[in-house]
Amino acid sequence: MPLPHVLDQQVYFDQLVTATNCTDALDRFQCLRHAPFSALQSAVDASPGMFSYRMKPAWFPMVDGALIPRNPMQLVESRKIAKVSCIGF
Repeated sequence: MPLPHVLDQQVYFDQLVTATNCTDALDRFQCLRHAPFSALQSAVDASPGMFSYRMKPAWFPMVDGALIPRNPMQLVESRKIAKVSCIGF
């Protein structure tokens, strides 16, 4: 299953910001860091989950162009992955 693009998930971030009263904050990430846990939990619980009608969770790793530049399967197939030594395993 391909990962969603960050722009496809923007609506969920916007809903989280609204539910935590961070809409008017100059730095929305900083505001979210200081939001009450109960507000964050309620907002996340209201988001689509694995068993929702969409069957696509809102909070899922996503292609952002930086940390995850492309679909991970494409990266593996093109051998553009980090090689890690597994000594001891």
